[in-house]
Order: sequence, then structure tokens, then C-alpha cells
Amino acid sequence: MNLSHYEAMRKSLFGDQKKARRLIEKTAKEGTNEVWKCLPLVLGQAMDEYGNRLQPWRGSSIKDFAMVQYELTNWALDHQDDKFSYSEYLTNPQWYDLFDYLCGGIDPGMVHTTMQLNYQMSCHERAGKRVYQLSPDLAVQMKHTELRNVLADDLRLPFESIYIMVPPEAQLKIWNSETGWHKAIGIYITEERHMAEMDEYLKGGKSGTLRGWRMMIVGQDKAECTQATGDDTLSFFRILFKEGTKLTDILETARREIQWDMENNPFCTWDERMNWDWEQQFRWAMNVVLYATWEEPGEHWIANKEARKLWDRIGKLPPNSKKRKNLQRKFQTIDKQKRIQLGAKIVINRRKGTSEDSEGKSGKTETDETVLRVKTRISGHWKRVVHGKGRTERRIQWIEPHWRNLDGLTPARSPRHELR
Repeated sequence: MNLSHYEAMRKSLFGDQKKARRLIEKTAKEGTNEVWKCLPLVLGQAMDEYGNRLQPWRGSSIKDFAMVQYELTNWALDHQDDKFSYSEYLTNPQWYDLFDYLCGGIDPGMVHTTMQLNYQMSCHERAGKRVYQLSPDLAVQMKHTELRNVLADDLRLPFESIYIMVPPEAQLKIWNSETGWHKAIGIYITEERHMAEMDEYLKGGKSGTLRGWRMMIVGQDKAECTQATGDDTLSFFRILFKEGTKLTDILETARREIQWDMENNPFCTWDERMNWDWEQQFRWAMNVVLYATWEEPGEHWIANKEARKLWDRIGKLPPNSKKRKNLQRKFQTIDKQKRIQLGAKIVINRRKGTSEDSEGKSGKTETDETVLRVKTRISGHWKRVVHGKGRTERRIQWIEPHWRNLDGLTPARSPRHELR
């Protein structure tokens, strides 16, 4: 079972959480009231604002530094009115100090990206670490489902923050000007209830009155490492929902914001390849969210083999036994790697048959590839359905991609129709 991005980061990059808390507390006792002023810029050294090395940090590793930054994000969100608001998090005066301080020794673009990443992972953890996993065929179907009938009102997250694992079959990718194309491996989505409209957003990103989502696409590392943590390819943006607005208009607004951000950021360059891959990611993620909040809730299960075996042992013991209680306490400490499986029963309808070559001669295909006998292909889409007492309610219904008038037709000549 593949790890989610959050699980991989905790395993490969982050250190001990309790140690990070102790380092923060000890740093404060050393006289540094503003803890963020002591974040290390050089491995093995942590200094106060006057350049004095701090005793508690001697002997600490890079994992400890990464964990401290993550814990500081948790601390900031814990002290907010809205525990999932990036606008409130970013406009906190203390975090402005952090940003300015770090930018003195680190690329500001990297600092901003790190803050976005820590924010998404922190929200994902506090929302219960909900990970959605799609079957390969459903992943393909979602890529071929249109959003023309979808309104802002139809889009609701099942939880405050979720993570969607992107299977290879989805073929989503991210463009990086320095390292080229990267496979997308996951998508974080966190809902924010107080977003500002575009004009206010461009003036500084203050909190507003509208509902919106913060999204982050994670790409697979090209560096030689065992864990694909996606720290060299990250794409993040926001989506603003106005009641009654079509999703196509929401897409266009989000595109303008992204382009404005890139063009006004001296550390980034706008590239049309970013525009293409971003739209693919956006549409696919929106279809997954709609499916996850549609009629099929998905199958919940535990991916961690150790946790599954322990749970089976617990179930075989007497209810009030001491051993059962001890195992239950141990079970609570294990990362269970909870998954919500979507589309386990979805299978693309394929038919093998004959095909015609370029000269019109009929015969069997040379390879064992799939050939579809079709006339017209209907893209997947969402349909608004009337229901309820007095037919006064409306709900959205998913119509799978399919082929119209398939039976009895001769195989298509050129081009061959495929779901891909």
C-alpha cells in the first residue's frame, strides 16, 4: 500500500513531535519570546535574533528543525478563531515577522511554499487525516467527466480537509520550469469559510465573507530517494465559491488569480504549460469531490497491516480482559493509514472485436488491445435531477461516460475510439 504524502513526510522528513514541543518551550525559556525568530537557517545551529546560538538546539537534526516548523504552524492555527483559515494564518502579525525573518536567509518563494505545505498538512491532520483512494477505472472516468452543469452550491467537502491520492491511471502531471514534468501523486483540499473576493485578495489576502477552498497538488520527486514526498514540485491555488456561480466561471476566476500571482512574483515565471496542467488537475479533483459527496460514500478501511492484525487480535479477546485493554491502548498509538475507497465496483465497459485497416480490410487486431464498436461517444457529466415531495428538490446525478448506439454497428475505422 502506497503512503499518502502526509504519511511519507512524517516517516521520512519529520522528527519527534514531543521533542519539537520541548525545543520550542526551552527556546522560549532561554529568553527568546518570539519563538519563530530562532528557526534555524543552518543545520546544527539555531540562534536568537541577536545571533547567539541557543543551547537546547545543539545536537538537533534536520528532522527536528522540520518538525518544529510544522509544530509552529499547528500552534498558530490552534490560536485562531477559524482553525482552518489560511487567510487568518497568513495575516497574523507574528507570522509576518516569521516570513520577513526567514526571507533574510532563504528564497522567499521557498518560504511561502513551506508555509502553504505545513498549513495543508496541519489541516489534514486536525480534520482526521481523511485519505480518498480511487479505483483505476474510476480515476479514468473522472478525467472524462464534464462539469458543465455544476454550480458552486453543488461543491461541498465531506470533511474540513481531505487528501486525494492520484493513481497513475489519471495521468495528471505538474510542470516545473527547472525540473520539467512531474507525475501528480496527491491533492490536498481544505475549506475556508471567510475568503476575500479577487479585488480584496490582490490587495493583501485579507479575510472576506465568501466560502472557498485552498488546494495543493503534490508532484512526485525526481530526486533519488525512497519516499516520494513531493517537496520539489508543489502547485497551490484557491477557489472562491459564490452562490449560483457556474464552475466554469469559477475556473476562469481562479486562473486569473494564479496568473496574477505568478506574474507579480519575482521568483516565478508564468508558463502556458502551467495553465494546461492546472486545469486538468482542477477538473479531475472537482469530479472526485462531487463523487465523494454523491450517493456512494465509499468503503472505509485500514491500510496499515500492523494495525489490521492488531485489530483482529483485539476482536478475539474477551471484552473486559486486561490484555484486550492493553492492545486497545497500543492500537490508538498506531498510524492506521485510514482510507476511503471510491469506485471499487466501477469498471470501464470495453469490448474486444475486429477492426479495419487503412485499406478497409476487416480482420482481427494484431495485438490484444481493446477495440470499441461505437458510433457516438458521450462524455461523463453531472445531471440535475428533480426529486422529493412535490418534486421541489434538486440533486446532482453522475452519468458515466458511455457509447451511444453501440449494438449492431460495424467497428469504427479511423480514428479508433478509446477511453484514455
